[in-house]
Amino acid sequence: MKIKELTLIPILGTIIFLTSLIKIPSIFPGAEFQMSAPISVLIATTFGPKIYILAGLIGSFLSFFSGISNIYGIIVALVFRLGILIFILLVKNKNISLLFASSFGTSLSRIVLSKLVGLPLISLLIPALPGMVISGILAKLFYEKICSRLLGFKILEEKLEV
Repeated sequence: MKIKELTLIPILGTIIFLTSLIKIPSIFPGAEFQMSAPISVLIATTFGPKIYILAGLIGSFLSFFSGISNIYGIIVALVFRLGILIFILLVKNKNISLLFASSFGTSLSRIVLSKLVGLPLISLLIPALPGMVISGILAKLFYEKICSRLLGFKILEEKLEV
């Protein structure tokens, strides 16, 4: 692993953690929207699976060790991250991935959560629908705005050339 990756991964992990603290509340339990969802899609799409999964692990463990998340939250977050990666690797279309990877990851994580806590899946999926839509739109907008600025950095140029 290159030195640039070793410094980039913790920074991205911290960004994932910090954006997970930004939540848009909802009147329905479990329907709040976390800003880390579109940021996760952006990181996965821009930097690739290895950097994203390592950064995601750091973000999840920061959340756990700071007392913000519990073991169920870590499991759900890891399933969400794997769902994003699976979607991106299967679809291979950047625009479609930006719009729908978060929805796929959220759906997959809600399936696992329903099994963990014994709640009906529909009661976990319906409240998440607004957040899924917001996440797809924001991931696309963030990619268009942020990625063009990141192209000036050497690490992204190296990643895109490989």
